[in-house]
Amino acid sequence: MGENIDLTKNPVLQEALKEFEVKNMEQEVVSQPAASQKAESPKIIIWAMKHSGGLIKDERQAEYALLGFTAIAIIASLFIFLKSGPSTEPPPLTPLIEQAGSPADLLP
Repeated sequence: MGENIDLTKNPVLQEALKEFEVKNMEQEVVSQPAASQKAESPKIIIWAMKHSGGLIKDERQAEYALLGFTAIAIIASLFIFLKSGPSTEPPPLTPLIEQAGSPADLLP
């Protein structure tokens, strides 16, 4: 029934199509994702790049360098914490008792 109807020559449909395209273009401009905009690098990354003496050239290298530094700091902290546990031998008490003297020396 509607096989031979040519809708491209209908001025009402053409006008509606143009309105739809204009509205659609406005929505596409407004709904741009925020991820496409260049986000500012974290300050720690910028600091690492600035103070590396030229060794760190881009953000990815700075991220890996900071990750490595963090891993080394955690390992060092664990090593110090585990090695500083209680000692196995008690402190000697004999020299302290000899230095104190007898109770008779303390009384007048």
